[in-house]
This record gives sequence, structure tokens and C-alpha cells, in this order.
Amino acid sequence: MRYFGPFYPPEIQRHVIHAEKLARALARIEIESDPWSIGRASELATFVADVLADWRVERLSTPHAGASLDAYLAWLHAGLRARAPGPPSCCRDEVTLEARARETGARAR
Repeated sequence: MRYFGPFYPPEIQRHVIHAEKLARALARIEIESDPWSIGRASELATFVADVLADWRVERLSTPHAGASLDAYLAWLHAGLRARAPGPPSCCRDEVTLEARARETGARAR
């Protein structure tokens, strides 16, 4: 899955980067033989490619493309949460950064 880089408007790019991280996480889970995960990384790559293709030819607006990617990523995250506690590896950095920001904000008060 190589659709990534600063190629898209920010409303789309953040979802594309997240999709790349999630695809790597799904590929690792697939190797661990979780039946739900089999083929999910490829499915995600195909979905992202289709949304971006529709966006390029203006079948989807930028907000709609971003919303489509966001909804699909949320659905995949829900599937992962049903199988394992905590955030998937694609989100751990963000969760850590949010926790640090809350902690820093609490100390600054």
C-alpha cells in the first residue's frame, strides 16, 4: 500500500497516513492467524485506492473522501477492539501523545 506522502489535501492525507499504519497492524495480526484479519490489509488498500480514484476524478469531494476513509477506518478499529483490548498499534503514538498532553496540561494548571 503506497498511496502515502504529502499528495492529498490535509482532510484526506491524515486518513491516508492512518490507513497505512493500520494496514501494517492488520498484516501483523493476519500473520498471527486471526481469521477476522485475513485479507483485511489488502481490503483496506483496495478501499483507499478506490476512494482516492473517485476523488481524483471528482466523483467524491474532498470532505466526502475524508469522511469515507474515516468511517471505514472506524469500522476496522471497532473490529480490532472486539478482538483485543487497547488501541491498535496504528493509534498508540496518538494515544500516548494525548495522554502526555493531558498530563502536561494538568501540571501546568
